[in-house]
Amino acid sequence: MPNIPISIEAKEELVDLIAEIEKKYQFVLLRSPYELMGLNMVSELFPKIVKFKTDGYRQEYGKFVLPFDASDFVASHLLLCEKKKGGSLEPVLGFKSVTLEKCDQHRIHFPMLNMLDGEDLNIIYKLTIKSIIDKYRLSGAGNKIAYNGSFTISPKLRGDSELMKHLWDVTFSLLTNYYINYDIDHVVAICATKFKVDKKKELRGWNYIEGEHGILKPYVCKSFFDAPAVPMELTNIKIKGKACAEKFKSMWEDRLTLDADTLYDVKKAA
Repeated sequence: MPNIPISIEAKEELVDLIAEIEKKYQFVLLRSPYELMGLNMVSELFPKIVKFKTDGYRQEYGKFVLPFDASDFVASHLLLCEKKKGGSLEPVLGFKSVTLEKCDQHRIHFPMLNMLDGEDLNIIYKLTIKSIIDKYRLSGAGNKIAYNGSFTISPKLRGDSELMKHLWDVTFSLLTNYYINYDIDHVVAICATKFKVDKKKELRGWNYIEGEHGILKPYVCKSFFDAPAVPMELTNIKIKGKACAEKFKSMWEDRLTLDADTLYDVKKAA
């Protein structure tokens, strides 16, 4: 299909919308909150993350869903936060990432395996993911593979269809800049097909994971209260993620980073 030219007015509206996003929101990276609970900013922000995820997931999966586990205490939380009066930050979009190395250090399960529970699930699924994990663990490269999950958008933003188009670009810019910056080579995830998250990821270089007998297809995911989900992975991130990383790159460069090395007051350059 030929490209449909965008009018000057539409371009100006797009520029204005992007500028408004950059003005109203900020990228925040909270790494391993378990190590930072003594800091007031973290002790205030982390419960907000839990509530934010709980509210978002309950709306879709019911009041008994638990969109967090032990790994949330040691994971990196990548957030888009609304800037509030007085300098406070309110999470409106976010997800977590945790490396195999971090899970092994704390002797907790790599979350990808926990997500592979379901009545119709073939054992090949777990064996396939376990083989990927074992390759990194045995080679001492557990810091090079990460699980990406618990993606959430505030219900109040979902109703704005025009804004949502750009929030997907915001999401993948945040995601790819993080993995490029922290030199992670391989990302695995369980994607809810109900919201076509898998299709959005496929357009941005993600692949469906192949098992012994072909691609691992959607299954009924117990953690998502029997909603369909599918395993996916992202590799060659520096190449595949380049275009995504460039969008909203300035927001990444101006992010607030909260970790044990920088405490809470250093904004790193990518």
